Amino acid sequence: RMVARLSGLVAVSEDIKSYLVDSVGVAPDRVTVIRNGIAVEDYQHNSDDLAQMRSDLGCSQDDFLICAIGNLYPVKGHCHLIRAMAKLVPQHPSLKLVIAGRGGEQAALEQLIAELQLTNHVSLLGFRNDVREILLAADLFVMPSLSEGLPLSLLEAMAAKKPVIVTGVGGMPQVIKNGIMGLVVPPADDDQLARAINSMLTGGKRDEYVAAAFEELEASYSIGTMVDDYRGLYGAG
Repeated sequence: RMVARLSGLVAVSEDIKSYLVDSVGVAPDRVTVIRNGIAVEDYQHNSDDLAQMRSDLGCSQDDFLICAIGNLYPVKGHCHLIRAMAKLVPQHPSLKLVIAGRGGEQAALEQLIAELQLTNHVSLLGFRNDVREILLAADLFVMPSLSEGLPLSLLEAMAAKKPVIVTGVGGMPQVIKNGIMGLVVPPADDDQLARAINSMLTGGKRDEYVAAAFEELEASYSIGTMVDDYRGLYGAG
């Protein structure tokens, strides 16, 4: 609060700005929203490389591969995604999930995977420095967080032209318009998450979601847009 009286703050989403204003007491005119941005052009792919990545992940070309990115903390909601998988695998035996990230929840999640008999369907990858390649190899990106800002992994998934499912927390529903750019579900709701994944599995509007999300990404979340916004904030020419 003392720092906020002396300088401006940057929030990566309107949701975070609202928190700073309503809960912390920062004056609204001291908070500028500048969205995260990424280099969209970095997310080109080579078919042979993607086939190799899927193989490395234990996934055949006929499997439907879901990817989640995030450290293994309770707030990331991975347990709800794993439970949703348990509801879907009996009807969709080719369904696979990989979770890239590390953290204190690893042992608990491993135990949950074993209890739900999902060992052949869910893999915890730990820390990875090839997240871009994993995203490109996946068929669907899911972020089941209970609380969130504006995660770069969501923007990366959009750049990789993957359909996305997110929870309605933080800045994510401001990016992903439900039913237009992807699907937004309530946090900690295994059933609705499973239904959303099932709708992606059966085709639906996946291609339409991907096209709309990529268009929004290029318009509002490119690295160039972010740099221009910071230049404007600092008065740079």
